[in-house]
Amino acid sequence: MPENDPQRMAEIDVISKCYNYTIFGSKNGNYYVISGSDADWPSSVYLQANMTSIDCGEYIHHQDLSSAFKSYKSSYGNTSHMTMMFNIFVFYTLFNQINSRVINDEFNIFYNISKNLFFILISIVKWVFKQC
Repeated sequence: MPENDPQRMAEIDVISKCYNYTIFGSKNGNYYVISGSDADWPSSVYLQANMTSIDCGEYIHHQDLSSAFKSYKSSYGNTSHMTMMFNIFVFYTLFNQINSRVINDEFNIFYNISKNLFFILISIVKWVFKQC
């Protein structure tokens, strides 16, 4: 689900209102990407007093912001932004593995690549597991 999905934005508004905490920045009405691990969402921020299930929905059962984030993340999953960044990082690592074989400023990075079967095997395994 994209970050700018109306349902996701509505959930962000509910969390902001119920916990009175702005971890999501807003610029010209557009929210920044919601990201971070569980540690980035503090457990010291508690649900505001006198909130009802009409105001907070399912988040009324979560007393701190950290547990609300876990519920949000299980409902909506990771953001596509973070998934894309991770995949780019993995591809950079795999291409760097091939480039790092060259030691003496040679131009062809694939020169004699077939002589090292372990390198080929490990590269194939990494590419396959990256796709999973």
